[in-house]
Amino acid sequence: MRLETRADVRVLDNGVTVRIERGWPTARAGVAWHFPAGFVDDPADAPGLAHLVEHLLFQASSHDGRADVGAHAVYSAGYANGTTHAEYTDFYRATAPDDLVETVRIDARRFRRLRVTEEDVQAQRAAVGRETAAMQDRAFGRFPWPALHEQLVADTAMTRNGFGDEASLSGITAADCVDFFETKYATTRAQVTVVAADVSAADEDDILREMARLPIRRPARRRPSPSDPWVHGREQVTIVDPHVTARHRFAAVGLPRRLDERIACLVLADAVAQASGAEAGRGAFGLLDTTRADLAIITARAGMPATTMARDRMRARWEDALANGPDERDWNRARLRLWSDLAAESADLTSRARLLGRLGLQHPDVPLDHLAERIRTCVPMRHRTAIWADVDVVPQPADPPGESEEES
Repeated sequence: MRLETRADVRVLDNGVTVRIERGWPTARAGVAWHFPAGFVDDPADAPGLAHLVEHLLFQASSHDGRADVGAHAVYSAGYANGTTHAEYTDFYRATAPDDLVETVRIDARRFRRLRVTEEDVQAQRAAVGRETAAMQDRAFGRFPWPALHEQLVADTAMTRNGFGDEASLSGITAADCVDFFETKYATTRAQVTVVAADVSAADEDDILREMARLPIRRPARRRPSPSDPWVHGREQVTIVDPHVTARHRFAAVGLPRRLDERIACLVLADAVAQASGAEAGRGAFGLLDTTRADLAIITARAGMPATTMARDRMRARWEDALANGPDERDWNRARLRLWSDLAAESADLTSRARLLGRLGLQHPDVPLDHLAERIRTCVPMRHRTAIWADVDVVPQPADPPGESEEES
């Protein structure tokens, strides 16, 4: 999957790494900003702060009274969005090529300094609450990935529902948000990616000039060191979730921290799932979303009951594959599925810009074509950290008839 593009990479004096990729066949230009601020940086008593700051940064009109990010995206025949992840936050957009420099200028303005009022914080705190509530309406209930981390993973930096809600953010002030921005949105690790058919030399100079105006920001504190996942002494976990209406059974597989081992473990989980008539998620936060403890999830396909017997069959296949190696055909199919999914992601404009930025932030020594080659040629291995846990998610029991909350 070697791609015929031309990439120029520059590291500016403020630490920002800028990648400009030319030669991508597109009628628009894509821009992605990645900052090393995410769920792991939330205070223990305020999960969701990183998510709230992302919302505030997206409202550019709050900073200088000029262009709003969303309004400008519509004007430039594009779109814009931002997302908070375990270890980073990204902001990305597509725009008309003729409007690329102005797009970067608007983005750079909002990342120079966070200016917010208490009214801004209150409004976006409510917006986070609405967004979180909307995402709860899903088959496995309240954010199944973080719920599993809370139960299974020892790395406490990952065991939080980092999306937050109005309750968890109720005590957050504008000063708290500004402090988080100044201490976590480090330019010394920031990645900015531009993908376009072409960028003129004059436009490149303007783009670099805008990015160079970001003041130097270094992280104030070190993050907790990553660790491999492990189960809290249990192989069976039951999660009581008030947002589910039926019982769900599935399996959680621990993913090693090292990239090559993680790729092989994901391929193995997919091979076992497919051979068992199930499907595997590619890690709680995605293949490249975190360098920390993570989980792959194996669930039953729609229409197939996720019975204990079916899960037992999957576990038997998993343990046999670890001990004796997987079936070669199953392994090759799963490996090619992961490889083709990476190819499909890198073929979409904004997905490509985000993928390149995420890769540069999390694995700066692994170019995209090297990552593709690692997936294409990965081989089975025995994982000392490869864990398996049977997980049941069950509805919260209703109060007995005639018993109220006050009476209990």
